[in-house]
Amino acid sequence: WIVRRLAETRTRQRVVRAETVAARDTLRNASTFTRTDLERLATAQWQQNEVDRVLTDSADGLPADIHHLLEEVAVNRADLPALTAPLKTLLAAVGALRQNHLVASQLALARAIKLSQAALLDAATADVPAAVVANLRESVKRQDALLREWDQLLEQMQSRASSRRRLQAIRQIRAEQQAVRAATASAARQVYQRNTAAEADRGPAAE
Repeated sequence: WIVRRLAETRTRQRVVRAETVAARDTLRNASTFTRTDLERLATAQWQQNEVDRVLTDSADGLPADIHHLLEEVAVNRADLPALTAPLKTLLAAVGALRQNHLVASQLALARAIKLSQAALLDAATADVPAAVVANLRESVKRQDALLREWDQLLEQMQSRASSRRRLQAIRQIRAEQQAVRAATASAARQVYQRNTAAEADRGPAAE
């Protein structure tokens, strides 16, 4: 569930990047921009904030999911490093995604929107301030770095999950083999016991 939610949120972040890139390219190649351009930026900002919420919300975000799993492990008295360490590492990695790049992307988007709003304050169209394009360029740069780290994190998690599945499969095969050996040994003992009892019933061979 956590891996799936992390992957779904990464997809949302890619949508944010696509919106930001489209706005950057439009404004970079235009001499003016309109309220429609501002609305596109606002949409990208809203989506970026939703990504931030998933990464940080202690009630409904990924941190809440991870803490819930840690609590389940503790309740079941299975608080072993092999179980808790990967979850704690993941919690730190999710926090690092936000701190390393997401916050900077949010700030750059917010500055671009503030500058756009100021330019459009008294008109339907306005000249494109160079600072708007510069902030959008910075936001895209931060989002690219964010997505690279995100991809690496998911690859690591999926690799670990695959390794755990292989290990579980091997353990299952070994358990089944042990069960077969035990059943075979039990059957052999029963045959031996029946043969021994039959010989005892016949008594000594007549001379």
